[in-house]
Amino acid sequence: MAFSFDPSTIDWDDTSPPNLMIVSDAVKEVEGKLLDGDLQPPEGYPGADAIFEKMLFEEVPPELGLPCYQALVEDAFEGSEITQDEFTSMLNPILQHLGSEEEEAEESGGAGGATLLNIQDETERDDLSNFITEALDQLSDFENNLPNLISRKTDGTFLNGLFRRIHTIKGASGFFGLTQLSHISHEMENVMDKARNGGVDIDDEVVSVLVKGAAWMHQHLNDVQQSLEQADLPSEIKVDKGASDPVHYGCLVILHRPGTQIEMEEVSAEDEAPQDSII
Repeated sequence: MAFSFDPSTIDWDDTSPPNLMIVSDAVKEVEGKLLDGDLQPPEGYPGADAIFEKMLFEEVPPELGLPCYQALVEDAFEGSEITQDEFTSMLNPILQHLGSEEEEAEESGGAGGATLLNIQDETERDDLSNFITEALDQLSDFENNLPNLISRKTDGTFLNGLFRRIHTIKGASGFFGLTQLSHISHEMENVMDKARNGGVDIDDEVVSVLVKGAAWMHQHLNDVQQSLEQADLPSEIKVDKGASDPVHYGCLVILHRPGTQIEMEEVSAEDEAPQDSII
């Protein structure tokens, strides 16, 4: 069985998103050739493509998945005849993890990553509605300044202001139980924090991820607001996470870039003072 890559070049210990993408191509090639033969996918196994996507989004721990695929690739390159039982056994840790995920989803009511909010009375509804209004204002300021990111990528004062807007939304969203909003804004905050400290060069990719993230946040906040207005209290509101995965993955790729240090303009003490906000 011939392959198009050299297995000795694969780094099985590197769990960063860029490396996972490289390893994914190799594993999919091996798995494809094995399945073209006599082997069948084990029951409940969605394929290497889906598993690597889950590893990129940390839904399957790379530390669990990579050793399984390492054994598979090495056996295939050694020319060993892999039986159906051996194939299933190699993938068993992944299958067990997927099974436990399904059980947890059933126990939690099948939320599937959606945000669940328990709103008991009008006070809680008003408080959350006020937060959404202020968060949308902060987000609009953030979005309006994104076209200037590349031209002002060494302007510490400018980047600090954008960082604070996302930081403010992140902190309050966790308080109100908006878990997916808190998660995505935290990752965008990390990107902005690295950028304002000169740890990442702001380019088209960075701007694209932040634009997508801001658009997702805007849509998510509007969805929560609409559900909030329509709810008969007390009520449990379920808001789908939408297309947040590309933002999550994009932030991870940027945060795992090789280290760099951009010389930044100084930020004065006045510029570092907190901005006025009700959230």
